[in-house]
Amino acid sequence: MPPGATKLSNYSKVVDKALDWLERNYFIERTSGPRQPYQTKILVAPDYHPVKKSYHSCAEIKLSPRGLKNSNTGYIMVPNEAVENDILNNKPATRQKWSIRRLKTMLLLHGHCWLEYFGGVNPQIVSIDEQNETIELEEGFCYNVKGSVNDITDTVLELIYEGLFIPVKCLFVDDFYFGDAGQCNPPQNAKVQEKIILRPKHLLKKPVHDKTMMMKWGRMLP
Repeated sequence: MPPGATKLSNYSKVVDKALDWLERNYFIERTSGPRQPYQTKILVAPDYHPVKKSYHSCAEIKLSPRGLKNSNTGYIMVPNEAVENDILNNKPATRQKWSIRRLKTMLLLHGHCWLEYFGGVNPQIVSIDEQNETIELEEGFCYNVKGSVNDITDTVLELIYEGLFIPVKCLFVDDFYFGDAGQCNPPQNAKVQEKIILRPKHLLKKPVHDKTMMMKWGRMLP
């Protein structure tokens, strides 16, 4: 670039500093040569080390389910039916109802949903006491949503009242989900537990129809 020129024409040096920071911390990578017009590509977001206060590149990770699994990188799969158009609408009324906190809560609940093991959301994340009519959330879950336990609990209750997540009485055999109460009979002499499990209204077809779930699918409420 000529002396005094900025990376992007008609933009100030403040933008240059921001681009330098993004490149230095592995958010973007320059694809053009030093004498060519400035171009970059967006990389997979880096990891952040809170103690060292430094970023670590994740550029080698492929953005695909297989690539993310192979690198032990978390991701969340949500059914299309669960993300309705009005949720993503940028109108003020929509954003007031579907705040960032509400969206994060919904997505993370889907992220903790393991049908094969729990029949829904991990009960260590959302614990429902039917007898006392109480619901408790793991503190770490609330921390990830960036809200207080009381606020996130209220948000989860709103999602339940609107029918987006449904409490279901489930049977567990040897600590693994066996089926829904009233839909199956557990083996005789088995160690059976009843738990109220929070289940998304909309389920991913792939996990539901996975080979390991085929028998359990017949034991679930329609």
